[in-house]
Amino acid sequence: MTSILLLAPRAPRASRAPRTTSSTATPKESPMARNELRPVVRLRSTAGTGYTYVTRLNRRNDPDRMALRKYDPVARQHVLFREER
Repeated sequence: MTSILLLAPRAPRASRAPRTTSSTATPKESPMARNELRPVVRLRSTAGTGYTYVTRLNRRNDPDRMALRKYDPVARQHVLFREER
């Protein structure tokens, strides 16, 4: 003898209200505030291709401008990338 299992259809889930963020929050009020000690900097290729990397810089350890040797896919070689402001 075989038994047949019948499933009832599920009720639709209630939709959640979208989260709203306050655009007037100051950095001191926001728990996820950006730190001025570690700003986001752009590293531009010195090969002149216009390719950039984006990274964070620790100003306490490195107060000068950052310069890293990284791969430039446009030039297809490792070149010097310097921080731009």
